[in-house]
Amino acid sequence: MTPGPSTLLAIDIHFWDWIWWIATKASIGRDDLVAEHLSQLYDHLLRPLGATDEPTTIDAAICAYLKIRDQLEKGYGVMLPRALENEVRRGIETIFRQPA
Repeated sequence: MTPGPSTLLAIDIHFWDWIWWIATKASIGRDDLVAEHLSQLYDHLLRPLGATDEPTTIDAAICAYLKIRDQLEKGYGVMLPRALENEVRRGIETIFRQPA
């Protein structure tokens, strides 16, 4: 999907859905799936949006995406809702605070 004012919301939803899926796998120790899907996230979403470094952690993927999203929002003069991002980030904090 090519980024533009009419596609940024769909891209944002897709990113947060994907990062949540990766986080749930990380929370149960599936490092193999985490590595595989961070690589796929980079290849299919982050790199096409302009990221230059493949993330090796969930936090790095989120940071890369937020930087790109901020630039796209400014460039297109739009502001995406943050409700999904906030919910996913709270969920990630919660699952990593729980004892294994």
